[in-house]
Amino acid sequence: MTNIPTCRSTLMMTTSQKGGTGKSFLACALLDLLRTLNHPTAAYDADGTNGTLSAMHASRDDDGILLNAQDPLEGVVAYNVHNDSRTILIESGERHMGLILHDLAGGSLADLQRIFDDEEDGLHNLFTVFADLGIHPVFFHLITPDTATIQSLAFVLDMMDRLDGLAANASHIAVLNHRGLLKQADFLFWYGFEQADGQRTGGKTRDRLLAHGGVEMILPHMDERTLALVKNSTLPLSQAIHDTQFKVTDRQRIKLFIDAFAQALTPEVRDILGVQYA
Repeated sequence: MTNIPTCRSTLMMTTSQKGGTGKSFLACALLDLLRTLNHPTAAYDADGTNGTLSAMHASRDDDGILLNAQDPLEGVVAYNVHNDSRTILIESGERHMGLILHDLAGGSLADLQRIFDDEEDGLHNLFTVFADLGIHPVFFHLITPDTATIQSLAFVLDMMDRLDGLAANASHIAVLNHRGLLKQADFLFWYGFEQADGQRTGGKTRDRLLAHGGVEMILPHMDERTLALVKNSTLPLSQAIHDTQFKVTDRQRIKLFIDAFAQALTPEVRDILGVQYA
């Protein structure tokens, strides 16, 4: 049973120590779905205005230029998690009630420990403030067949183990990226497998995640050509399906992805986020 604390806000963070895992596209799909379903969600891109979340969801003027002033509930506020502006992460938790989404830059988990200028106790201080402010931190961990993504999740779980009771305030969601029409059998080191000599290999990080009350979901496949067109258009998915700059085939592929992603948010994931929909 997943332990879901009572809180005033849910701070979602898409994260991976490894780049190119689909983390930012997950953030875009998640933000688009939540806002489409009328769940107010404050959005922040820790990779600056060049990040994918900003590119697809930040507010623009009539000429398509990004506005300097962004309302996080309608657009996306950009900052750099690698410098002093990283304090925006914790400040957003005090500013907003409800849902907050931060797309963290690849490899930025160590920067979270520097928010309070003390790397040794930084994470403990951060989670203490989370608890004091009634913030429920939720980590979305992108998993691919590459073992580096599994090691990234294991690194986070190691950090959680050093927090003692404070770690119980956090929730963890492993997101298996099915890009390229991957299937469960392709995630050998995530689920574990039996080698030719009969030895069992892999699966330990998944076991740890589940022992922490974590859950799993998938990020559905989207045709690579269509995905490239969507990212280049800088349109949210829910707008792209109505835009005739896309061929009908691409619009249908986007719609199929949207439907599949909505289904991918299982009841367990929705319970963690505190959202429900038909």
